[in-house]
Amino acid sequence: MPHARRIEGRLWELRPGDNRLFYCLHDGKQFVILHGFRKKTMQTPEKEIQTALRRMNELLEK
Repeated sequence: MPHARRIEGRLWELRPGDNRLFYCLHDGKQFVILHGFRKKTMQTPEKEIQTALRRMNELLEK
């Protein structure tokens, strides 16, 4: 079973194996996958988090 953790604010990370999916809850009823990548290091790269945050902010501005 994959694990999930809060990254920042409304941004969450789903961790199935060595894959990472960033998602958020939109309008209180839909989960939206914002970004995904295969993790190759112990720490989640800041660049990947920033990509997901940017996409989440674009989504929430609509």
